[in-house]
Amino acid sequence: MHLRSISLKGFKSFPDRTRLEFTPGVSVVVGPNGSGKSNITDAVLWALGEQSPLAVRGQSMQDVIFAGAHGVQARSEAEVEVVLDNGDGAVDLPAGEIKRLASLAAASAGIDDAHLAITFVSGERIAELNATFRDRAEPTDVLSFPVDEGAPAAGPRELGDVFIAPDHTVDLREAVVHGVLHLVGMDHETDDGEMLVLQAEILGW
Repeated sequence: MHLRSISLKGFKSFPDRTRLEFTPGVSVVVGPNGSGKSNITDAVLWALGEQSPLAVRGQSMQDVIFAGAHGVQARSEAEVEVVLDNGDGAVDLPAGEIKRLASLAAASAGIDDAHLAITFVSGERIAELNATFRDRAEPTDVLSFPVDEGAPAAGPRELGDVFIAPDHTVDLREAVVHGVLHLVGMDHETDDGEMLVLQAEILGW
């Protein structure tokens, strides 16, 4: 799996839509000082679900939105699209199917237009997240991190982030739906099975 392309609009120093294409083996971005090289790295981190403003060199997440420049109006939202090439089959689920399942799960809560990030990680990484946020020092299949509704969002609608560990997941399709349903507020541990019933229905669509 490798990074195929990244598209930025309204993100930091990229007010207008800019698309960068990468081929296997490309691992660096070069350019003069002030050309926005570090902003590209920040954009990838942000699109993959980074929650800390400091990690993307800001004081708050509002700082990722283009603030304006001489003759260029400030933008009201930021958008980053990262395309990963799974040609080597590292994740055994087509990108189109991931998007379809995520859209169905969000739509089940009446949400038709929103941003969320689904990231596939190693067992080691998901164990770190599990230990940090759930005090469970062990790997799991899927973790969801909804956006704090009280925090400012750098975009029109931000649901949050889903992390999936393929090596610890029996069914990747189920993990995608499960993770997104948690983002929209459902919880199978407290809803008397409602979420799991809906999850089974979505997987049958």
